[in-house]
Formats: sequence, structure tokens, C-alpha cells
Amino acid sequence: YFLEISRNINRDFKILSYYILVNESRSWSAAQSYCRTYHTDLTSIRSKEEKSNITLTLNGSGVQYVWIGLYRDPWAFWSDNTTSTFTNWNPAEPNNLNPNEYCVSMYVLSGKWYDGGCNYRIRFFCFTGEVQNANTVRSCHHVKH
Repeated sequence: YFLEISRNINRDFKILSYYILVNESRSWSAAQSYCRTYHTDLTSIRSKEEKSNITLTLNGSGVQYVWIGLYRDPWAFWSDNTTSTFTNWNPAEPNNLNPNEYCVSMYVLSGKWYDGGCNYRIRFFCFTGEVQNANTVRSCHHVKH
């Protein structure tokens, strides 16, 4: 499963992000390492729209939970060290029900987030991002009359 999302940083630059579902079960730190090796990092979800696009993309995948890049420090940072401002916790979360629930998974059907033990092995969502000039024309066709 693959998703491409573009979001503007400012009027001159945008980030083109590609989201990739990795169909292997790994712990959160192993998932982070895999994403950093083969892509950019574990997925950061920065808006309701981004969350909706991701859950719609995964709908029908058969996957229930995926690791995302949020971790406790105290729930303030994504794996790529950017600040977390958007949240989508399930109403009873984060609850640290079992001490050491420092990592966050997303329930695919609802897009809600759950804290959990980082050693659980589940599938995960990576992203690859690149900054582009928002004014760049990708292709231009000239027609001669």
C-alpha cells in the first residue's frame, strides 16, 4: 500500500511525502530502524486530513494496527524529532496501562492512537519525504500553431 501526499511548508516550498505500509511485524525500534534505512522515518501524522488519507489508503488491507512515529517524551515528539501538535488518541488513551507503554500504534479502521509496549511486533508505516520548490513546473508541453 502506497500513498503520496503533498503539503506546503510556505509559499515557495512544499514537502512531497510517500507513505509505505511495510507488511512485516517488528518492534517499534526495529520498525524505526527499518524506516530510517530504507525510507526516511516512521510516519508522522500532522493533521486530520493526513490521518484520513492514511486510514482510507489502508482500508481493506487486512491490517489492524500499525506503528507510527510518536513516542513518549512526554508524547511531544515524532520519531523524526519534530514537535507533535496534532493528536488523535482513542478516548481512554494514553493510559500507560502496563508500565513502559512508550510507543504509539494506530488502529487502522478508526485512525485512533493507542500507547503500547514498544516490543510488540506489528506492521508499520514509513514515509519518504522530499522538499520541493512549489513553483517548479514538472513538465511543460509546447504546441506550435
